[in-house]
Amino acid sequence: MVELLPISGLADILSLLMSAQDETGQPMTDAQLHDELITLLIAGYETTASAIAWALYWIHRQVIVSLAAVMYLQSPGALHG
Repeated sequence: MVELLPISGLADILSLLMSAQDETGQPMTDAQLHDELITLLIAGYETTASAIAWALYWIHRQVIVSLAAVMYLQSPGALHG
């Protein structure tokens, strides 16, 4: 099991990954850190894109929701509070 301990009190993902140790107490190599960060970046991007795509799909499918969204966006000051 990998143990995550923040470096110098920092709790960002890079610091947590840099402080990770395997069962033998060895930290991740630079290549492992790189791969983990790329995986997190791509996974986060794909998840967000999928969520937005599904939200837009269901807004389009639900006529009342779609009309309400259009009316809201067309009203004066809708985007400025």
